[in-house]
Amino acid sequence: EEYGDYEEYGAADGGSYGADGGSYDAGGMAVGQDGNKDVESLVQSFMKKTTDEFNSPVWQCVQCGKVSRVSTNLKDHIEAKHIEGLQFECTQCLKIFKSRPSLRTHMRLHK
Repeated sequence: EEYGDYEEYGAADGGSYGADGGSYDAGGMAVGQDGNKDVESLVQSFMKKTTDEFNSPVWQCVQCGKVSRVSTNLKDHIEAKHIEGLQFECTQCLKIFKSRPSLRTHMRLHK
């Protein structure tokens, strides 16, 4: 069962695929609290649920085939490796990050 179709993202949302077709450029999309749903939908469109060789459920990246039992790990992989141009702002120091995982790591400094 495949979740979403990453082809639906393109010129209409300001994004485009790289020349190699392997990465998606979100066109510098600045993302705040309310924009996270759009990012989540985009990330999920790169994922499908399948089973491994032991018939255990896993998530698979449709772009490169990487698998993970934990969906959050695969989402982090997709943001870091396959989606370019996202911008996430730290609400405390206003520094900009390219992915939610990098922002989460940064936020530990403010605790």
